[in-house]
Order: sequence, then C-alpha cells, then structure tokens
Amino acid sequence: MSFLLATLAELAQLVLLLLLAPFLTDLSAMLFARLAGRAMPPLGARWRQLRRNWRTLRPVPPLAWLSLLATGMVLAALPLGTVHTNFSILSDPLALGMLLIAARLPVWFLVVVNRQDARRDHQARHLVAQDMRAVALLLPLVALSDALMAIGLPGAGNIAGLVRDMPIQPAPALTGALVFVAAALLAILQNSLLPPERFETLIPEAEGRARAVLRYGHDLTACGWILLLADLAWPESIAGESAGTRALLTSWLLTAPLRLLGVATLAATWRALAPPHPLRAALTLAGAATLLVLAGRFAA
Repeated sequence: MSFLLATLAELAQLVLLLLLAPFLTDLSAMLFARLAGRAMPPLGARWRQLRRNWRTLRPVPPLAWLSLLATGMVLAALPLGTVHTNFSILSDPLALGMLLIAARLPVWFLVVVNRQDARRDHQARHLVAQDMRAVALLLPLVALSDALMAIGLPGAGNIAGLVRDMPIQPAPALTGALVFVAAALLAILQNSLLPPERFETLIPEAEGRARAVLRYGHDLTACGWILLLADLAWPESIAGESAGTRALLTSWLLTAPLRLLGVATLAATWRALAPPHPLRAALTLAGAATLLVLAGRFAA
C-alpha cells in the first residue's frame, strides 16, 4: 500500500510539473515585460507556441529528446509536495544539478554544428560561451550545498533526508546557509540558463516539432532549477513520510505552488532589475553560507 501511494504521488508530481512548466515560463516573461515597461504576453502563450510548432511536421533531432529525458529524471527525484515518492532518495543537489546542466548539452551541440547563418551562429556561440562560464560557477555551488548538508546535518545526505531529519535535529544555521546557496545559484541562473528569450537566440534555425521539443525542454529545465532552489531554500514546507492528511493537502495545494511561483517571481524580478556584479554577489552569498554552517557546527 505504501508503494502504491508513493507511486501515485510520483505520478501526480510529474503530471503537475509537466503541465506547469510552460506556465512558469509565461509568468517569467510576463513579470520581466511588466518590470521592463513592455507589453506583457498573455498567460498560456507558451503552450500555444508549443502546439503551433508541433503541428508543423519537421523531423526532430534525436539529441533534442535527451534534454527531456535528463530533466524528467530531475523532476521525478526532487520532492514537490512530499518526500513520500519512489525517487526522492535520489534528491542529491549535486547529481541533479549536473543532470540539469546535461539537459542543455543537446542545444549547445546543435549550436556548434549549425552553419546556416554566420551572424546568428556567432551570436549563439557567444551565448554558449557565456553558458560555459555560468556552468563553471553552478557546479561548485551545487557541490557546496552537498558539503554544507554533510557538515550541518550529518546523515541527511540529500533533500529528502534533510526533510526527514530536520524535525528531529533542528539545524537553523544550515537552513539559513541553504537559503544563501539558493540565492547564489539564482544570481548565476537568472542571466544564463533561465531566461526564455535568451534561449530563443540559441535555436534560431530550429523549426516545427524540433523547435517545440527544444522549447519544452528549456521549460522543463527551468522548472527543475526553480524546484531545486525552492527545495534548498524552504525544505520545511515539504511534507515528510509520516505527515498527516491535513499536512499533505496543505503542502500540495498551498506551499508547493507558492514555492514555485515565489522563486519564479524572484528570478524574473532579479533579471529585470539587472543588479550589477552577479558573480560578486554569488561568491559573497556562498562565503556567507559556509561561514554560517561552520559557526553553527562549532557552536553545537
């Protein structure tokens, strides 16, 4: 019975995220346009784009499907409303961060092999180079989140373990440090792997179903990053395995959507305000997170 409930929760989570991801892209585009003083696209525009592209019968490169596979694994492993799912034991931030980065590899490869338009090709290659620099910062940051969990709450191991152990062994220093790490990740992501309009520059030659698959892959990858940041910043809002019916309903119907919408809103706002020196901000936040956990550990 427990396995059946975990399977049903897993399926519900996947269906919800697969449907919600394009709407998060819409929300990001709407908020960014609003703050930038532009006309806002209507809600649901992304799904209409995807349907319109899918109706155009063009072959889809096999590589394009790989991004959906990698991101699907992430969305199955990260807890949304509860950790009582079949794959929540795989919710290691470093491993899932690497999968989310790997989901971008097909797009980068298609940019490298594209030779149809010199000007567009040069612009897309420049963005790929920027993405590479962002990845060089993202990997140490997600690795830092693993290290901080190992120091601040030994035995937790992953996000599901964090949710399981924090009620038994409160770790306020670790909780604050993970908020700092999530903010540091957001400082890098908000101008590299998250913006939908930036992604469009990477795939100017893709048409029809290939464009639909690549766009949907970006939406799912952005949703995966948003969920990872939300889990790191607010793990207490996720229902544990022993949670009652009321706690489960509150987590699924209230806190889970609020966490996703909150991070998506913060990302779009940060990007629109364009604060200077995001790298400096990320390094400062990462340093503060490390010092906070070490101070909490030595004080224990």
